[in-house]
Amino acid sequence: MKANREHGPEVQSIPVKSRSEQYSYLEKIAQNCTMETAVLYRDNDCALPLIDAMNREGIPYRCRQVDSSFFTNRVVTDLTDIILYANDPTDRNRFLQIYYKFGAGIKKAVAEQAVQCCPPGGAVIDWLVLHGDLSERSRSKLLSIRAQMGRILKKDGGEAIRCITDDMGYGEYLKNRKLDAGKAEILKTIGAREPDPLSLLRRLDELKVIVNEGSTDPESRLILSTVHSSKGLEYDRVFLMDVFDGLLPGDPEDADQSLEEERRIFYVGMTRARKELYIFTFPSYVLKSSFSDVVFKREKAAPQKRRLFGVLNFNKTRAPETENALTQEADFFCGAAVRHKSLGVGKIVEKEDGMITVEFEDGKTRRILLEVALKSGQLEAITKAE
Repeated sequence: MKANREHGPEVQSIPVKSRSEQYSYLEKIAQNCTMETAVLYRDNDCALPLIDAMNREGIPYRCRQVDSSFFTNRVVTDLTDIILYANDPTDRNRFLQIYYKFGAGIKKAVAEQAVQCCPPGGAVIDWLVLHGDLSERSRSKLLSIRAQMGRILKKDGGEAIRCITDDMGYGEYLKNRKLDAGKAEILKTIGAREPDPLSLLRRLDELKVIVNEGSTDPESRLILSTVHSSKGLEYDRVFLMDVFDGLLPGDPEDADQSLEEERRIFYVGMTRARKELYIFTFPSYVLKSSFSDVVFKREKAAPQKRRLFGVLNFNKTRAPETENALTQEADFFCGAAVRHKSLGVGKIVEKEDGMITVEFEDGKTRRILLEVALKSGQLEAITKAE
């Protein structure tokens, strides 16, 4: 087989420090987009800050009707309730929705007593601080929350969300309940453009209408799409955004999201580009990407060749690992017994270029990227190397 088109430019990395910087970069691209360009992403939530920015600036784009489940997500409704309660601390119903989400150790019976005993027009938290059956730790935490409630209304929308997650303890609640903290990050990005958190809530109502209607501006050369919706289509230039572990590839704790399927999704996104392909990368310790590391030859072991998707070949150069990590990887050899957190006990039947194939007790065989599985704590060796 021979390509009927000349060799094009290499795949380009666009290093950014944060997801917000990624959105700013794409906004500038959109302002003067004369070439057919597609911005592709894993799920519709990823596009919301970009849609928000382009709508504010009057920048035309094309996008199908977007799933609006983001606006009714539990994390989004929690943050909305917290902001509304901060604005009206006499709201008893909202207090009962949020009191246990700050890690203050308030018992349900104590919270219900506060709602019943607080006089009409009084702030429930104030009554609880003065009269509630609380430990000293709980009272101290509640005093801090009350103070923060008064402050967040004076902050811009993004800073208010950061304060709720980082300072008031809601971030720990997300972590403990294994909820999607990415929703809060999206709210933070959108809220950074709003003068206060109540304005952010009004903007969310507007955005819900915007994404439900979609945009089919025929003059625009810019297309926004999920990777899934782009199957079978091609574009002259493609930007792949939000390529990092936890989103693309997805959460390693979700057994339904096999690495093979994640790899296929990434491959579909890459191969939508006719002429130019750009992938956003995050060279920080917070947002790592096992996929883009392979594409751009950033790995952590001895140099070796590797096949990606069974089609593309890349050389990968790794930085030295610690002795402990190398020993750990050595435990995963053909014939070794392993235990997967979600899939159970199995035996390694094949190992090649960082990929292991495991045959589990239920008879199913799965291919696993060893480095990702070890970092996430999903896999442990039962049989140890000598």
